Amino acid sequence: MDKFAIASQRGLIAAFVALAILMGPVASVLSNPFYFGLPWPTPLSSALAQTAAGVVLLGLCLLRGTALPRQREWLALAALLMPQLAMGFIAGLHLSHDAPWGAITIVRFASPLWLALLSALQLIRQEVPRATAGAAIAGVGSFLLATPVSDYRPAMHQVPMLVVHLLLAIAMAYTWAFAARRLANAAALSCAAWFLMMQGIAEFVTGPIYSRGYSGGYAPPFESHAQAVALLARGAVAAACAWLWFRLLQRMRLSAFAMFLLAAWTASVLPGAWMGWMQWRFALAPAIGVGAVLIGLRARVEDEQPTALGLNGG
Repeated sequence: MDKFAIASQRGLIAAFVALAILMGPVASVLSNPFYFGLPWPTPLSSALAQTAAGVVLLGLCLLRGTALPRQREWLALAALLMPQLAMGFIAGLHLSHDAPWGAITIVRFASPLWLALLSALQLIRQEVPRATAGAAIAGVGSFLLATPVSDYRPAMHQVPMLVVHLLLAIAMAYTWAFAARRLANAAALSCAAWFLMMQGIAEFVTGPIYSRGYSGGYAPPFESHAQAVALLARGAVAAACAWLWFRLLQRMRLSAFAMFLLAAWTASVLPGAWMGWMQWRFALAPAIGVGAVLIGLRARVEDEQPTALGLNGG
């Protein structure tokens, strides 16, 4: 591997780490009023933050003369949006028989396994290394180690909704593979801008449904200075995350990219483990998570071929 390839690989790893930190601890701090007294995000404030972030990124695209997405790229962006909107719609209904949050998280952390399943069924072209599949299983195990059983064990009446979340997670993994090929030559900044605007507009439309059962309802987000600050901060984080996300989707191996959800959770729980806030098993969980993510990032299908393993009989 030449020095330019090594530099490019290091750049991708740095971007992956930055995405995990922004989606994990940074997003957790900004969405939790315990830290800085910022208000809880409402459906309307989230939609405004995403739309504003998309407008800012679109302005940057215009200043740089970035081309608009082409037809096949618009299709890819729409495909990426559909499973996320479906997941948000289900969450916004606040169904009493919805699956436990821990079980839903496990289903999403297993994204590399769903990619491996889709690859085995020849529904996608990308292959998933066996090491990455094993790393995903270990990552799910780390989450189970740090989570009470009651948070991920579904009751019988919750199983149907868990199956729905499973199907949506598989569909989301498929859209990653679908979009990765179609967005390969698109500008990541343009993709992030239009995706955020599409997502924000969709949440404006579905906001009244999301707000059911939420104590803040569909109230305006500018009742205080703190709410305006929170909106700006969340918009900035959303813009950075979207740009990094699309950049990694375009340039990373899809199997490695799919580890980002586990990486974000691991980054969120690492500070607590370092500061001794948790018991030993909670401290062990992020260590396992870090190891799983590193294996997932380094694993390559080429390294598992018989020739690479010295099993070709030659």
